[in-house]
Amino acid sequence: MKPLTEHRGVSGPVVYGYLRLVQASPARQTALNEALAEYCRQHELTLSGVSTERDTGSIP
Repeated sequence: MKPLTEHRGVSGPVVYGYLRLVQASPARQTALNEALAEYCRQHELTLSGVSTERDTGSIP
């Protein structure tokens, strides 16, 4: 019987993360990036990159 995928290395689907940050500190950005990476590890996804949009909250 073959082991479950959770117990052996597999290359999962490639995904890209997107963060839209409104008045977030650098520490919060780091924590969110780490949360995305951990989610991908738990679900056998390959996080290829994270795009970050910063919103200043002002309307032109």
